[in-house]
Amino acid sequence: MQQDRKETTMTEKKAAFGNNFTPEQRAAALKRAAEMRGARAEYLDRVKSGEVAIATALADGKETPVVGRIKAKRLLMALPGVGAAKAQSAMTAIGIAESRRVAGIGQRQAEKLIELFG
Repeated sequence: MQQDRKETTMTEKKAAFGNNFTPEQRAAALKRAAEMRGARAEYLDRVKSGEVAIATALADGKETPVVGRIKAKRLLMALPGVGAAKAQSAMTAIGIAESRRVAGIGQRQAEKLIELFG
């Protein structure tokens, strides 16, 4: 006994996953995403220049979505004198996952980061 299978079109698949934006909505979302990426890059430049300290950045991450969405490793690498190896070893020692974002860093982890890099 063979079942009749309904062929799904690409439009139906997109609708099933919630990707059924109008072209205007898609354009607005892309514009907003570009603005957020620009704001994160600008903030990381301020960290790199020493204008923003690690303690301030971690506090901002809890309050500001722009900062909160930055990956923890990327924030650490923006600190003066910290490269990929130092950032990774600190994260491993403290127990911060590679995928962790600034907003998800716990209080004890933040205190240890401030102790190391502050």
